[in-house]
Amino acid sequence: HISVSNPLVDTSLPDGSRVQLTLGDDISTRGSNFTVRKFADVPITPVDLIRWNTFSLEEMAYFWLCIENNKSLVFAGGTASGKTTSMNAVSFFIPPKSKVVSIEDTREIKLPHDNWIQSVTRQPFAAGERGDVDMYDLLQAALRQRPEHILVGEIRAQPEVALTFFQALATGHTSYTTFHADSVDSLIDRLENDPLNVPRRMVQALDIVSVQKQIFHGGKRVRRNSEIVEIFDGGAGDSIRTKSVFRWDAATDEHRKLTESPLLQDIAEENGWSGTRLEEELQRRRDVLEFLVDDETTDHEKVGSTVHMFWHDQDWVVEGIRDGTLDTDEVQEVALEEA
Repeated sequence: HISVSNPLVDTSLPDGSRVQLTLGDDISTRGSNFTVRKFADVPITPVDLIRWNTFSLEEMAYFWLCIENNKSLVFAGGTASGKTTSMNAVSFFIPPKSKVVSIEDTREIKLPHDNWIQSVTRQPFAAGERGDVDMYDLLQAALRQRPEHILVGEIRAQPEVALTFFQALATGHTSYTTFHADSVDSLIDRLENDPLNVPRRMVQALDIVSVQKQIFHGGKRVRRNSEIVEIFDGGAGDSIRTKSVFRWDAATDEHRKLTESPLLQDIAEENGWSGTRLEEELQRRRDVLEFLVDDETTDHEKVGSTVHMFWHDQDWVVEGIRDGTLDTDEVQEVALEEA
């Protein structure tokens, strides 16, 4: 509903596009206006982001292994920096049998998972907020649905949403969200201070922050992951330590690995892997992603089927890649049979 008494409306169109409407000239000096933000009908996949150099092969393999092992992450960045797109893309790596719940203001997330509850907020039917269902309501409901992975479209200025999200992290729910912040320090500052006021102990439950940027490079507007940072308990009171594992080099337009990942070492210990086994697991995922990039396989169903078949039978997928016999059409058919 838009009227003189309610001149600002943020809602969605039937096709899922987001629309912001402003009525009248008392709050908009040049008169009524609207802005429509359209989204791709076909989901952008991890392969697309590698081909566009938003992420490197190594970074995507890192995300794949971390997500498989229930590590939580936040995509931070400015407006239109590709936060939700990246979160949707890496969510392809969620194991196919996992129960997933997504929570959004506007439908943007699209996943190749059958066991997926897609929740969207609802505006009130009338004055007095009657019938209103906000993100906090949906997040509270999600925690009662026994999810294994929770995706929250964005944490804005609602302290109850931020607190519930981090409570979910602290109680063992693997969760992902996006957040407006241009660095890890800015992210932590915004979380810990007004209006969100998330306790530091809860922030420590977060594992990874990926910082996204929209920049001009080579005369074109591009999106780049500028840094991947791991967060862990500082061990001294309530301190938080951060470690930058990957960083984008603007001079060469390359993503560089800065140091070994403590989080991957934790994953190796949890699974009883040696250092050699850990490297082998990363290499297998790099091989699959490199195959899809070289094969120019960007269809979301084929990418999703290949990732899911890797979960069901790693050896069959990897051996097919290495001996040159793997066909994505065949993988899709086999994946449907497995499902």
